[in-house]
This record gives sequence, structure tokens and C-alpha cells, in this order.
Amino acid sequence: MRSRATTAAVLLALLSLTPAATPAAERLAVLPWTSSGPPAPQLAWIGEDLPSYFGLILSAQAGIELLPRDQAAAVAAGWGPLDAPPGAEAVKLLAAAGARPAVAASFQAQAGSVRVQADLYPDAPGAAAPLHFSLNGKMAQLPALVSSLAEVVGEALTGRFARVLRPPLPAPPEFLVTRVEPSFGPRDPGENLTQSETFLRTALKIDPNNADAYGQLGTLYARYGMTEKALESFTTAVELSPNTARLHWNLGTVHYQQGKLEEALTEFLQSTVIDETFVDGFVALGALHRRLGDLEASQAALERAVKAGPANAPAHVALGVNAWLARDAATARALFEKARALDPRSAAASADLALLAWSEGNADVARKELERALAAEPSHPEALNNLGILEGERGSTDAAAERFKAALDAGAPRAAVLANLAGLQVQAGRVTEAEATFQRVLDIAPESVAARTGMGYIRLLRGRLAESVEALAGIREDSPAAALASYDLALAHQLGRNSQQALVHYLRALQNRRDLTPAHVNLGILFEAMGRPEKALTEYLKALSAATVAPELYTYLGQVYAQRGYLDMAEETIRKSTLVDPALPAPWFTLASGLEARDRAQAAAAWRQFLDAVRRDRNRAFWVPIAERRLAALEGGKP
Repeated sequence: MRSRATTAAVLLALLSLTPAATPAAERLAVLPWTSSGPPAPQLAWIGEDLPSYFGLILSAQAGIELLPRDQAAAVAAGWGPLDAPPGAEAVKLLAAAGARPAVAASFQAQAGSVRVQADLYPDAPGAAAPLHFSLNGKMAQLPALVSSLAEVVGEALTGRFARVLRPPLPAPPEFLVTRVEPSFGPRDPGENLTQSETFLRTALKIDPNNADAYGQLGTLYARYGMTEKALESFTTAVELSPNTARLHWNLGTVHYQQGKLEEALTEFLQSTVIDETFVDGFVALGALHRRLGDLEASQAALERAVKAGPANAPAHVALGVNAWLARDAATARALFEKARALDPRSAAASADLALLAWSEGNADVARKELERALAAEPSHPEALNNLGILEGERGSTDAAAERFKAALDAGAPRAAVLANLAGLQVQAGRVTEAEATFQRVLDIAPESVAARTGMGYIRLLRGRLAESVEALAGIREDSPAAALASYDLALAHQLGRNSQQALVHYLRALQNRRDLTPAHVNLGILFEAMGRPEKALTEYLKALSAATVAPELYTYLGQVYAQRGYLDMAEETIRKSTLVDPALPAPWFTLASGLEARDRAQAAAAWRQFLDAVRRDRNRAFWVPIAERRLAALEGGKP
């Protein structure tokens, strides 16, 4: 453990304030901070048993070292009101722990909005006057708000703008393809089970050898989830009429839904032997072979389905799904559109056309297609799930959650939908709920890479680096191509000052996903910390090739140019940051500092721009006297 004598700390006292509740108990944590070494933002989760949106990302420059719970509780008890300086007992305990700076913060939540208020005490034991901060935004923006708070705190303590690591990445939501599989269709909401069963039983009393009545009875039971009764009825129907293709299909479908694939295969094959034009039998065989991993056999069965039923829309959709899985988007689109032409109300065709639009980045078209699918089939499970994703993408958290719930009720794959819901909960800052949801996924599918990565991600957010490394490393071992797990694992190592391991895992992440721009940014920061500016330069340039670029990236690149002596390129590059976002203070600060020795007039102009930027942001008021002194020195002491 690092010596307390060389450790300063950032203390966060967290108080829950909501209109409908009395103030919750304070929660505290201490993060060490030292002035040595390059900037390396740290992550910490504050308040384990508060509502999950009480998370904080704090910038620090050393490994996370939380105060023991009993010490944190003692400081909390002696702190006093949040709007007053810390009490004498709290100051005494902080000083004994080696802490000097302290942050007291409160979060106020109301109607989906949140306000973060904080006081920074640069020297709590020395009774330094506090600096005040206040940030406002939507609840879903809370991680960004507290990250901003952390950056400002870091600036106030160090007097410099540190590079900010790109945060851990949650698994992307799974936009489900609508596979055409053997099914008895949705339950008729107007149907009465008892009345229908009585009617069919009466028919069987009149004619005990009525195979069709047994088939209808089996379908009724299957739609109500009465599997054993359905199986019994379908078996009797096949025995009574062994040469009826539809009855074999019925029996095969029940076996398929129970996971008895060999039995299902026998019945589906029998249905196509009895009737070589029985399209549903070939479609079912296509789905079964695909589920068994035999795509060649699946393709052959579906081609026979289309040949047997050239006007059958589901057969074209099923063949399109195979094309999509083979990464042939053009063929998939042609088949889905053909299915749409054959049946304009085909919910499956609309849902899969939405998938294509989503994959091409066209969310508006995807939404229209999904709404069309739901108009045709209100309980379409994949359409409900996918519309939930679109709602989440535009920040409608509650609406998205409702869609996911409806998708689960409609029979969508539970593991996939729950993983999507957990990702939405992380996005909304409800991390405790997300953790519970990811655990539900693991209870269903212990091998789920999305859920295992999500759990590692949450541990990383909470500053539990060792646990995060262990979890994410296990995923890397089991699934070498899991790029996001590699990325999060690399970040955990970077935060823990394990540069070599961070380097290895960033490179592995990029090997599997070359478009992972945040990995290039973090690699650049890592290479600078390792004293390899030429490598940092390469990574920043790669990050700049992305479609969306954070303006501060130009500043990072310009600083590396300056270190390498390319001063003109440095100035030109940093000025790009000011063009992208003139209100961003860091580029002006960097530009002004770099120009002081070369061009005093331009340096003074940059300092004036910096002053304008920080004066517009009351949370950065502490920069004003610093900039005014530098500007006065450049202008020969003029006020």
C-alpha cells in the first residue's frame, strides 16, 4: 500500500435529496491523489446501498484506495451540514489519513432531471475557502455530469487539464433478427379455452377417430402452454392419420419447442416425404438445421420451400434470414422485399427490413418498419425488443423498458432481451438494477458474453479493479474475440498502473474490432505515460479517422506535436479544437501556454479566449485569476 505520507485524497460526501423522501444517510469514500506521474483518471463507485444512480467518476492520479468503511462512517458522522465547512472531528480524521482536499456533494433528482452540487475544499485541514460547483442535466446524463465534476475537481487541484480516458464500454444492444421457426402462432385473446376444449371433446365423442379434431385440440393446448396435453393429442392424431403431412408437422413443432430436436427432425422429414409440396415442412427443416448449426442443410431445405411455394412469404423471409446470417445483406434485402410484395402485412418481413435499416445506421427507417410490423402483429416479440432498443437510443428509458417487458411477455429470447434491459439500466445510471438484471441473464445463460462483460463493466465502474480484471480475463480466455471485454480489461489494467497488460489487451481488442475508436484514444494516453510519444501520435491519428471525433483529441495530438518539436503543426492542430468547440477551455489553455515563448501577441489573444471560456463556466472560476496573471505578464503588467 502506498505511504499515507505522500498521499493526498479526494473525499466525497454523498447525500441523497429527493422531493419525496427525507435525506438519506451520507456515504463517503477517499481516493488518493499524488502530484507525481502522468494524469490517469480513476473510477470509483460511491454509496453501495444508495439508489444506483448515485455513482461518481472521480479523476485521480493513483490507484484507488478507499477509506475503510468504519473510517468513512466516522468522517460522515463528524462532517456536519453539506453547505458548511467540515466539522473539526472530520478534519482531524482526514488529516490523520493523509487527506487534504475534500469534496462534499449532493445529488437532487426530480422528474427525470438531476442536479449535482458540490463544494471543493482544496485544503480542508488548512481551512481553505471552498470552491462551488453545480451541474444540471437529465438522469440518463448522470455519469457524464459526475465525470465533468471529476474533471473540474482535478483541474482545481492540479492547475492543469488532464487527458481523460474513454470510459468502459457496455455491450451493444442485440437487435434481434426474426427467424421463421415452426410455431402455432399467438394465442387468440378472444378465445375461451374451456369452451373451445368442450366443443372439440364433444366432437371426439361423436367421432373418436377424428384426427383433425385431435390436431385442433393439440394446437389449442400448445397455444396455452399445456405441452404434455398437446403432445398427447398430436400423437393420437398421427396414429389415426399417419399420412397427413400437417399432423406430423404439428407433432414435430411440439418436439421442437421442447428442445427434442431429433424427434422433431423425424416428424418434419416425414411431413415432406408425404407431401413434397408441403412448404411449412421445408421451412421447419430449414429452421431446425440452422439451430443445429448445419447451414448448408438449412439452405437446401429453404430453397425447396421457395420452389414448392413461390408465393409463400414466410419461406422467402426464412431464406432471407439465412442470407443475412451469411453476411449477404443485398440478397437478404431482396428476399425480405419479395416477402413484403407477396404479403404486405408480413410482420416478419417488416421486422427484418428494420434490422437491415438499423445495421445501415438508419434508425428512422427501422422505426417505421417496426411500427408496421407491430400494426400487423401487436405481440411480435422481436419487433418489441428492437423498438425498445430504438427508444433507449433516443433516451426514452421508461418507454424502452416497457417495450422490453412486452417482448418478454410475447416470448422473445429471455437472455437477449434481459441483457438489452440491463444495458439500458446502465445507460440510465441505475447500475444496481443493471447488476441484478445481468445476474438474471447469467441464471438463464451462464455462458452469456454480454452479461459476463456487463458484470465486469459494473465492477470497473465501482472501482473494484481486481474483481473486474478477474471477471473480464475469464471472458477473454473463453471468448478470445470478445472485443469489448478486452477493452474493459485493458482499461482496468491501465487504471491499476499495469501498463504492459493494458497495452496487450487494447491491441487484442483492436485486433477483433478495428473500429473501436476509444481504444485508440486510451492507447495514445497510455503510450504518452510510457514515454513513447511517437506511438501516441499514431494512435491519436487513428482515432481522428473515426466519423465522430471529440474536440479535445485535437488538443492531445497537438501536445504530442509540441513535444516532438513540430510547433507549427501543434498550433494548427490545437486550433482545430477551438474551431470545433470554441467554449472548450483546455485547447485555449494549451495554445496560450505554448505560444508564450514564440508569439506574445497571439499568446495574449489565446489567454483572452481562455478567460472568456472559463468566465462562461462558473464552475471554472478558479482559473480566472491564473489566466489574468499570465495575461498581465504578457502585456507588461497592464491590468
